[in-house]
Amino acid sequence: MKKVFLPMLVVTCVVNVSPILSNITLADEKKAPSLAAQLYASYKNIKTISCRIRKTTTFENKTERLLSRVYYKHPSLLHVDNIAPRNRRIIADGKSLYYHVHGHSKGFSTNLKNLKGSMLALFQNIPGTPVEHLIKIKNLPETQIPPSEKFPLRRGYQADKFFVLLSCDEHNRLGQIDFFKTAEMKIIGARYSYSSFLKVNNSTWIPKVHKAVMFLPDGKNITETRRIDNLTVDKPIAVTMFNPNTFFNGVIFVDKFEDAKE
Repeated sequence: MKKVFLPMLVVTCVVNVSPILSNITLADEKKAPSLAAQLYASYKNIKTISCRIRKTTTFENKTERLLSRVYYKHPSLLHVDNIAPRNRRIIADGKSLYYHVHGHSKGFSTNLKNLKGSMLALFQNIPGTPVEHLIKIKNLPETQIPPSEKFPLRRGYQADKFFVLLSCDEHNRLGQIDFFKTAEMKIIGARYSYSSFLKVNNSTWIPKVHKAVMFLPDGKNITETRRIDNLTVDKPIAVTMFNPNTFFNGVIFVDKFEDAKE
C-alpha cells in the first residue's frame, strides 16, 4: 500500500467548551484565549488515558487495519502496544523513547528532546484527541468564520501550509477540523470528523469514532476510521506500564532507527 501521511497539525477526545465560552461576550472576545487555545488547555487537563484503538485505512482498493492498546499519563509517559498487523511496542518513560518490533534483537531508543516528525507528533499527542493539530495553531491569530447549519461555532487559523478551520456543534463539542489550501476555503486538503461522543467528566467529551479523509490532487482519497473502546480516563495506571525494563528484556537498543531494522 502506498504510504501517504495525513497533515500533522488532529484524532480524538472532544471537549465541551460551553463552560468556557458561555460567559464570553463579543466585546471581550478579543481578550479571551482563542478557541484552539481553550480546546488545547482542556485536553491537557486530562491526566491519564487508556484505550484500545482500531484503525482502518483505505486507499484505492487496498485496506490496512491496525489494532493498538494505548496508555498515557500526563505529561510525558506513553505506552503504545501495536498488536496487529505488526507486533511492536513504543514506550516513553519521561526521559527517553523506546521502539521495538517483536522478535527483533535490536530496538531504537533516543532522548525525548531528539524526537522529530511523526515520532514527535506521536509523543506530543494525547491518545484519542486532536492535540497534535491544536498544538500547531493554539498560538496563532484567530479569525471568526460565519456559522454553518451544522456548526454554530467556527474559527479559522492561518498555519504555514494550511488554513485550519475548527467547527463545534450545538453542544460546543469539537466536531470537525478542516485543512484548506488557502483562507478562501475553496480547496480542501483534509477533513477530520468526530462522532459518538462519550462524556467522561463535567467538561470533557471523547468521540469513540473518528473519521479522516485526505483529498489528493489527482482526485483520489485516503480514508481513515478510528474506533475507540475499553476507554478509561483519569484512572490510575500501573507505573510498570511505562518502565522499559518490564517489556524489553534482552533487547539491545541503538540510537539510529535504521540500525534497529532486521
